Amino acid sequence: LLNIPYEDAEKVLVRQINAELDRQNESTQTRWQHAVNNGDNTVIHDETILD
Repeated sequence: LLNIPYEDAEKVLVRQINAELDRQNESTQTRWQHAVNNGDNTVIHDETILD
């Protein structure tokens, strides 16, 4: 596989996970704001999936 030190691989993985969580949080925030603007239900279920 990758020939890099464990610490570097861990940092890369953490960066990728954080980037994905940031993306999903932004999407959730956008959906919530859209619901608020339209008077819809603002209860949003967390559908975070890391695959």
